[in-house]
Amino acid sequence: MYKAKDPPFRPPENPDQKIWHYCKFEGLASLLLRKQLFFTRLDKLDDKHEGCHTEATIAHLRSPESLWISGSGQNAIASAKRTRKTLAVSCWHMNDIESVAMWDLYAGRQAGVAIQSTNSRLQSSLSQPRKRSGRIVSEWRVNIGQVEYGYNRLDIGTVTNAFDRALKKRKSYEHERELRAVLSSTPHKGRGGMVLKRLADPGEYVDVNLELLIETVHLSPLAKDWLVETTDLLLQMVGLPLSSRRSPLMDGPNY
Repeated sequence: MYKAKDPPFRPPENPDQKIWHYCKFEGLASLLLRKQLFFTRLDKLDDKHEGCHTEATIAHLRSPESLWISGSGQNAIASAKRTRKTLAVSCWHMNDIESVAMWDLYAGRQAGVAIQSTNSRLQSSLSQPRKRSGRIVSEWRVNIGQVEYGYNRLDIGTVTNAFDRALKKRKSYEHERELRAVLSSTPHKGRGGMVLKRLADPGEYVDVNLELLIETVHLSPLAKDWLVETTDLLLQMVGLPLSSRRSPLMDGPNY
């Protein structure tokens, strides 16, 4: 269930900010047929620094001059490794227009898909209470916030905050302009206080309202007719009053 306004999550100022999820066709098919959004566990993402301390922070925690008591710096480093398995993310690109770079990086120009939504739609689609045997189940928490880039400095504030680390990336990834939905379990009591459950490998599926989530389905610029027809059939099968739209990015000039 979406949980609003939890720090350190910083949503876009415009609730109707347009967002895009670029993926392969099978990603769209899974979303439509399951009616569930897939969240990838942090440690399974391509960027191996996801959810980790910066090099400067690690050096500080290992230093004899560290402000942390003996041994706790190493414990903080080990804890960060463990908590990467307790958070999972769904990644969305913030942009008012399509991005050629995002097509190439995450979907491809021939058999890729871009699911267009907005910040408010994403929030609303995840806000529906999940029920099991007639009772509401609050197994998951989902928070949504913008990713901060240029994360390479000493940052003591993230030592004990796994959510803060999940929203910070190196400047090399700034082109992603990412709005990130972060999934965790509901905290429960464990040794040393409240803890989060380890999530499934490579991630978890979470119920989502498709009508609220999806505004438009864009197909890659060089999509074949079979992809258009199959996508429209899938949309019809799940009861969505939508038709796909082939991207015009590779169209020639209108002389």
